[in-house]
Formats: sequence, structure tokens, C-alpha cells
Amino acid sequence: MDDLKDRIREFLKEFKRIAVERGIDVIPRRGNIDALSELGLTKKIVVMKY
Repeated sequence: MDDLKDRIREFLKEFKRIAVERGIDVIPRRGNIDALSELGLTKKIVVMKY
């Protein structure tokens, strides 16, 4: 599983690098962040609104 996480992490880094080079904005979406946090690839940040 760790090998898979490493491969996904490297893919996402490369994707972001290519997108940024081409001037494409990479916008994190809530659903994507949740999915990545379930895989342990990012930390889920909980923001409490008052």
C-alpha cells in the first residue's frame, strides 16, 4: 500500500508541475482533499465556522 501511495503522490506532484508550467490553476476541491486524506496523502484540515 505504501508503494501505491508513493506512486500516487509522485503522479500528483508531476501533474501539478506540468499544470503550473502551462499556466493552469490547480484548485483543490473539498471532495478531492477528502479522498486524498483517506489515502493518507494529505492532511485534512477542519475549519470551524462560527
